[in-house]
Amino acid sequence: LAITTHHYLGGAFYPIGGGARIASTMARTIAEHGGAVVVRAAVDEILVSGGLARGVRLAGGREVSAPVVISDAGARATFDHLLREPTSERERLRAIDSGGAHVGLYLGLGRPPRELGLDGANLWIRRDALEAELESDGDAWARGECEEPPEMFVSSGCAADPSFAERFPGRAVICASVGVSGNSFARWSGTVPGRRGAEYVAHKEALARGMLSLLGRHLPLDAIEHVEVSTPLSTAHFAGHADGGVFGLGPTPPRFRHGFGPHTAIAGLFLTGQDVWTSGVAGAACGGMVAACAVARRDIASELVFAGPSPSRA
Repeated sequence: LAITTHHYLGGAFYPIGGGARIASTMARTIAEHGGAVVVRAAVDEILVSGGLARGVRLAGGREVSAPVVISDAGARATFDHLLREPTSERERLRAIDSGGAHVGLYLGLGRPPRELGLDGANLWIRRDALEAELESDGDAWARGECEEPPEMFVSSGCAADPSFAERFPGRAVICASVGVSGNSFARWSGTVPGRRGAEYVAHKEALARGMLSLLGRHLPLDAIEHVEVSTPLSTAHFAGHADGGVFGLGPTPPRFRHGFGPHTAIAGLFLTGQDVWTSGVAGAACGGMVAACAVARRDIASELVFAGPSPSRA
């Protein structure tokens, strides 16, 4: 707890150049070692034969053979959708809840972060005073039963990134989120972005007004140039999480007692990401390390920790 608290007091960590730098750096490293990073190539099925993973079939029908398949789609998507045959893992999933979803607010502002009072630290904003009893049901707000959300998490990576001012002088971005359940938007289930109807658009506009109202009591919002809102339906579409969750499996006792490691019942198929470790970016990174150790059959983590600098030569 102390380490986590210290991590956030200074504004947490943020990659120089924005979050996209993580993906671009990894992609470059993969390419340098003979691999390839392919986009817009949705996987429809993990191919299994004789109890062994043999590769994947893409949505367009093309099959890609591989002796090892590592899924970062999440345990639920992997066992419920990408594998056609039933597995013991699918039954275990029934006892584990999904992680939380969220409504996101994304703002572009025409003033630099410092003028807005942003120093990179993450903020938790409450609708009511600390001593007041807080109705923390974000679903009630998501259903339109109250104007403002009960609480909101606010981040401003632009203030933590030393390269942001050079890339976007005189600008700032703010991301805010409210925890909700995916079924808060069940009435629009099955629709696609841009075609969810006028009622959905109006509902998102009302959610934006509520979040802006709460945020505006703590930060100046007189220089807003762009406003965008996402819902669990957005997450389901872009991340492939059918329940709209952003944290994989729910961090509950059943998940940690009966959850998943990198190995699966199918030889050659491994899991990685949040669901093999814990929620969040750090959890996903640790999940990646655990998966790498499992595939390579080496304690790579210890090798990295204890690998000292090369001895100097006289």
